[in-house]
Amino acid sequence: MLEEIELFCQGKDWRTCSVYHSYGKRFERFLEKENLTLKELKPIDIKKFIYSAGTNKKGEFVLSSAQAYKRFIAAFCRFLGRNDLVDYIRISLKEIQAKGKFKVDLTLEEVLKQIDVTDQLTLKFAWSLMAFDGLRAGEVLGLFSSDIDLEKKTIRLLRRKEQRYYPKGMKVDQEPKLIPLNDFSAALFKQLIYNPGERIVPISYKTLRKWFGRYVNIANIHKSFPMTTHKLRHFFGHYWDKNKGNIRILQQVMRHSDIEYTLLYTEPSDKEIKEEFAAVMKF
Repeated sequence: MLEEIELFCQGKDWRTCSVYHSYGKRFERFLEKENLTLKELKPIDIKKFIYSAGTNKKGEFVLSSAQAYKRFIAAFCRFLGRNDLVDYIRISLKEIQAKGKFKVDLTLEEVLKQIDVTDQLTLKFAWSLMAFDGLRAGEVLGLFSSDIDLEKKTIRLLRRKEQRYYPKGMKVDQEPKLIPLNDFSAALFKQLIYNPGERIVPISYKTLRKWFGRYVNIANIHKSFPMTTHKLRHFFGHYWDKNKGNIRILQQVMRHSDIEYTLLYTEPSDKEIKEEFAAVMKF
């Protein structure tokens, strides 16, 4: 199974690969103990693995550990093409779910402030694509200048052979996807000096994450949740919903296979719940 894990980890940063290799070894030991192969896996086996992996040496069930293994095994099963198991994990194991993971308290002012304090134009462009087009970090890192069409105001997402970064779940021979380019990012792209044969943001995910953390601190943005680059994508989905955008169109723009995933990105903040409650419950 280690060969499948190696293929599964391709395109991911070293830290994620390290975690997934560790989870993969534990899953391999589970299969050996149960005398199972990947092809023989059934939903009950997946549930048994997640619950056993989420139990510590004292016999206590640790929800955060179970959630981490659930995310891993769901992604791995999707990679293997076992959509039946993915559907089971998503629908039948809702009790093992991260609460508040998609809750976003980022404001437009904070996002603009972070972009403003960033002194590298390529990174300004990267933050803007994540926040105002909903792109994932890997999708931004995989962009070439030829993927940006200023005349048509579109972004082309595709997977190139032997490229480390590409749209999540996309295959090499898959038809490219076009999504609208927002005006803010278009204005930044006009100012960029780039090599047409290279990536627009020619750095690693690790470096991108490091710069993101630095500029979050410079912008003095402090939150109760960990600030990662993916929070900008959360902001995009949340902002769309807040401004009464069509949820079905948002699903297409964010490239979600199921609208349930899109709904997670529109979870209201505590502040919005209080404001809505006060506005509705007037006597």
